[in-house]
Amino acid sequence: NNPTGGVLPARGIERLLAAGATVLFDRAYGDFAGDALPPLHDRLVTFSTFSKAWGLAALRVGWLATTAATAREVRKVKLPYSLNVLSESIAAAALEHRSLRDANVAATVAERERVFAAMRPLVAEVFPSSANFLAFRPRGNAKELFEELCGRGILIRDITSAIPNALRVSIGSREQNDRFLEALDDATR
Repeated sequence: NNPTGGVLPARGIERLLAAGATVLFDRAYGDFAGDALPPLHDRLVTFSTFSKAWGLAALRVGWLATTAATAREVRKVKLPYSLNVLSESIAAAALEHRSLRDANVAATVAERERVFAAMRPLVAEVFPSSANFLAFRPRGNAKELFEELCGRGILIRDITSAIPNALRVSIGSREQNDRFLEALDDATR
């Protein structure tokens, strides 16, 4: 779930399908949650991106999983030449090196858990996350903290339009996360 990083349980998708709904399931953050792909179903289209876990946002490449019958319907509305040959080649090469994605995911998940624990005493609430980011509510005014952190060179997201008085930080390298935590600690004293 964006913006909180929460996870819709598989039974939620099953209930929607059982009720006759067509479900478009975006699992852009699914690798960080460790969830498996849901079983194929004619009314389920699962899709994702190479941007997050793979770290290949510049490619603008994604994938889709569904039944053959549904894939034929999707192809009817797909634009011709929607993927350039360079992006396609790099994505194909990335698939041959899934261990690099797995290492990136493992490092990000470990950092997410470390940052989550370090943030808890500094803010009013940190939302549990299964993504590569953490949403949180500061003890004070979110917009003021956002400006304070931006002034220190710490780029986070203001998500107050989605969650009242909330911000979101992406999980980066240990060094980046330490800079964020230090700035957050200073700003919240």
